[in-house]
This record gives sequence, C-alpha cells and structure tokens, in this order.
Amino acid sequence: MIDTDYQKRKVVSSHANTWAIGQIKAARRFIELYNSGKHSTRGLMPELSFFDCEACHHETLVPSDPMRATRPSNEADPASSKLLWEPRTLSSNIGPGAVRFNDSGFVMTAILGDLIAPDRGEQMRSAIMALHKASQVDQQSLHQALKNIDQQLESLETDLALHTYTVDDCHQLLRFVTRRSRQNDFYSYAAAEQAVMAIEAIRATLQQQGDRSITDSSMNALRKATLNPDAFHPALFRGAIATLGSP
Repeated sequence: MIDTDYQKRKVVSSHANTWAIGQIKAARRFIELYNSGKHSTRGLMPELSFFDCEACHHETLVPSDPMRATRPSNEADPASSKLLWEPRTLSSNIGPGAVRFNDSGFVMTAILGDLIAPDRGEQMRSAIMALHKASQVDQQSLHQALKNIDQQLESLETDLALHTYTVDDCHQLLRFVTRRSRQNDFYSYAAAEQAVMAIEAIRATLQQQGDRSITDSSMNALRKATLNPDAFHPALFRGAIATLGSP
C-alpha cells in the first residue's frame, strides 16, 4: 500500500506504466546481452537461450489446432493432426523445425508503439520481420537487425517514460492485443505469456480507476491457457483472449 507521504516524495507509476517501461528495458537488455559478444556462437550451435524453446518443444499429444485452413492435414498420416506449427506473419520466412529467435519481448513493445501512433507499431513489426530474416543469414546481419530494434526501443522508452495510462489508453491497448492475436503474433508460448502479463498490468490499472470490465472469468481463462508450456495450444489462447470483458 502506498501512503500519501510516499506519493509526495516519489513519482508513483501505474501498473501499466511499470509494465511498459519494464518491457522495453528487458527487451533492450536482451539485445545488449546478445550483441555484447559474450554469448557469441561457438562452433556449430548458437547460444540457444536467445531462441524460442517452445517453437520446437511442446507436447505432441495436444489436440490439433482447429485453424485447419492454415495447415491442411494429411488424413492418412495421424501424426499430422498433432502438429502445432502455423504460419505467422512476423516470422513468415521460418518454417516448421527451424530455430526461431525469441521475439516475445519485442512483440509487446510493438503494441506500445501502436498506442503512440499506428506507424510506430508497424515500424517495430517490420524490424522484427527483418530480424527473423537476418537470423537465417549470418551473425553480422542479426547483430545489425537487433541494433535497429534497439534504436526504436530507445525512442519508445523516451516517449513513454512519464505517460499516464487513462482508461481509454488501457482499452485501446487491449484492442491492439486482441487484434494482433488474430494475426498470430502470440502463436508461441513465450509471446502468449508476455501478453497475459501485459493484460494483468492493464487490468490492475483499470481497476485503480474504477473499471472492472476485465472479469475474473476471462482473466482465469488466459491464465489457464498459459499455465503449462508443454500443453500450450495457440487456438485455445486466441479463444481466451476473445473472452476479455465477458462475464
């Protein structure tokens, strides 16, 4: 509990502001660690801690995704019904089985860019797409792509440092998250997990301002959908996001 004396002496940030700045700083730290050279590739394998583990590792017995139109199944091959891979705009150049750079932190900063201006979010998404293309070329290209993202993050951090998140801002962020979920931005478990933490912060900020439109029921559905990384299912997560605000 923050008392009035503390509020007089300190800058008190909302939950949304704390999340937003923390998200940007974590993304920039991630880039700093990779580009520092301390974790450079040695020999055949890259440093896999910077890549998306769940892009490959998941429970094969999870039911098939109902978005069958994006991935026609081979009825003669039972294994095809257990594949969870789907096309994803942000990493469209990377097919199933390829090691994908972990962009989960960057994806959420694009949502923050959307709040400032539509072109800011799209610029970040273009930079993320360039990152994935560079990751399949060579280390030099990947380092440069990360530098480009960091420049955008630096600008975003400056613009949002003292931003006050109104009820309208919070609902706008929720709309952005819901819209991007339909574009499969949160297809990976790591990105979905980040989205849930963002929604938790947005919900807390709304509640501070008397808005309780994000119900316990819809929040619990999101938590349940991301409870187990091995059993994560993209379609169930998309369905849970669609219930935001439902009783």
